[in-house]
Amino acid sequence: DTPISGAKEDQSKMLLPSSKLTQLCPSLPVLDVDVTYSARVESCERAQDFVARRSGMAFLNVKETREAIPRIVDLMGKEKKWSTARKQQEMADAIAYLNTFTALAA
Repeated sequence: DTPISGAKEDQSKMLLPSSKLTQLCPSLPVLDVDVTYSARVESCERAQDFVARRSGMAFLNVKETREAIPRIVDLMGKEKKWSTARKQQEMADAIAYLNTFTALAA
């Protein structure tokens, strides 16, 4: 867990008043509530969009972002009421996107 303050704390209380705030990755300051907020308020529709554009996680730590994909998809899936098939597709698309970073580095 990470300490939060100001607007992010207010945002988290609004969205998840009884939830514990949890970091998605150990080295990145991205919380579960950031996924929920992006899906609910910012009209984020895809896990790939969240890791690339909403949070920038993909550009900071590909390995940790890849490990966080299942949690991101789960959170977005709950918010967007995705089917199991849609969750599987979102997972595959986000991982395929992250794999392009590895391909570029080789």
